[in-house]
Amino acid sequence: MKVLLVEGEEPLRRLANIALGSAGFFVKSDANGMSAVRKFAAAAGSDNVAIPGLSMTVHAGVELIRDLREIRVDVPGLRMTGDRAR
Repeated sequence: MKVLLVEGEEPLRRLANIALGSAGFFVKSDANGMSAVRKFAAAAGSDNVAIPGLSMTVHAGVELIRDLREIRVDVPGLRMTGDRAR
């Protein structure tokens, strides 16, 4: 299964990448939501699931999933955050 992981915080992105990869997922990661949308579109929406961070400063969480679903309506989205307040 292919996972598009989008997280602005490099340590969180690295940790999630390692955990998902260890579980057998093929992970593509990006630090920026706008860049991730462009890559998703260029790959014809071939990722099976998107996992965006909620606290990114550029194109985060719900907004990112909405834009990915304009490219492929059935892409599942699982939001994550390292922010204790959320």
